[in-house]
Amino acid sequence: MTRHMLWTLLISLTHASTAFASPKVLKLPFQDDVRIVQGWHYNFDPKKSHQGIDFKKGRANEWLAFTITAAYEGQITCHPNGTYAGYGNVCVIRHSFQQQTFYTLYAHLESYAKNSGYVNTGDSIGQAGKTGAANGLVHLHFEVMNESPCMKSWCREDPYDIYDTVDQYPNISSNPGTMGAERWWADDPPLPPGAPPAPCGPNILWQVAGRMPEPEDVMVSAALGDKIHIFGGSRYLNHRLYDPADGSLHDLSLLPHSISNGAAISVTGTLYAFGDGMIFDRSAYAMTWTEATDSWVSHTLNPHPRRFPATSAANGKIYLMGGFNYEVEKATAFDIETLTWSVLTPIPPPELDLPTSVAYEGKIYVFSTATGEDLGSTSALMYDPNTDDWTTSLPPLPYYRYGSRAVVHGSSVLLLGGRENAETPTSSINVFDIKSGQWCTSPGALPEPMLLFAVEKLGNSIYIFGGARANRDSVDIWKGVIQ
Repeated sequence: MTRHMLWTLLISLTHASTAFASPKVLKLPFQDDVRIVQGWHYNFDPKKSHQGIDFKKGRANEWLAFTITAAYEGQITCHPNGTYAGYGNVCVIRHSFQQQTFYTLYAHLESYAKNSGYVNTGDSIGQAGKTGAANGLVHLHFEVMNESPCMKSWCREDPYDIYDTVDQYPNISSNPGTMGAERWWADDPPLPPGAPPAPCGPNILWQVAGRMPEPEDVMVSAALGDKIHIFGGSRYLNHRLYDPADGSLHDLSLLPHSISNGAAISVTGTLYAFGDGMIFDRSAYAMTWTEATDSWVSHTLNPHPRRFPATSAANGKIYLMGGFNYEVEKATAFDIETLTWSVLTPIPPPELDLPTSVAYEGKIYVFSTATGEDLGSTSALMYDPNTDDWTTSLPPLPYYRYGSRAVVHGSSVLLLGGRENAETPTSSINVFDIKSGQWCTSPGALPEPMLLFAVEKLGNSIYIFGGARANRDSVDIWKGVIQ
């Protein structure tokens, strides 16, 4: 028997003798956008075990204050720093449910609302702090116990019901279970550190639905009627028509100006294209296409051309937001009635590189990963065309997603692929629910890891053209049917 197997057996025997039928009543002890930074785990050396959960608020190196709330109703007792070694200011709530008693502990508090008394579920009990052995970092250390006061391992419960050692935890694949949902939590339990958001959103079934004449990475596309126009790639002036009915591609008249790194979109039955101002002929014209004559007309120049701007349409205007590597804070709008440009309120920091956007109920939602000094930061923003204002309070992307692409399905944004770190493309699909403002991960995925592809949605089908892969560009045209 290996050392790990022996330890696992000891853990199971210990909990078999002390565990009780835990009530499924706990709520998360906060209401802010707070994340787990360290989970509950055993260690061969009990002094190195972490028999609680650490929660923090803020991105990366931010450790921000937040309000602590009671996970369940009960009798609260709070103690000043020094009462329990290392715990700082600490509160313990004694809970009773169906003739059973258990306790929750809240440590490292900056302050607490009252020393004693009765609290209801969700009542404020204090502020997260860094008192005690908190390493100078503002956070909440949260524990569940079947006795109190108790500093012994045998009376401190694992809220996830995983019982793994520190080198294994959280090894969800070896114990998929419900992470304590059937024992402790009234709703979905908190996620262990490093675990992806809970699956949600639609599944997507993919199949090859055509092939490009040559491998292409960066493509631009626009759906018009029941067909899709694709532009650029290795041949900057290319204009092709894709027919989803039979997977065929047809060459159309060349663009008068390159939009290889620009944008295209259709609005009220008209196809629009926009140059990036930097590639090939360095033009930044707005252009419209006439189907009857297969011809293009050039209009006014974009006052702030950018490569790869996020492009959406709302309220009779086409919005080009951000871009790549140049004037990434700029936002401009093209009026399809007057054929003129207007300069909008700049995008608030951090600077967004290779953004993507969607329009929903007259608002523009922009998603991206920052570069420069804010490298790795992610951002989700909402722009209101009626007020020319930005909302920055949306929850950020849960993961680094450089060069991803977005489509709308119902009230959800499907954020497809992108690069998950400095070099590696991903096939994952993150889902942002506009109504609830929450992120989760789709149970489905792209057919292969990719970024910088062209994407269009027709009905319940998503079409992908070109794009960069780990070591190559693609010739495949993919069709994904939303289930």
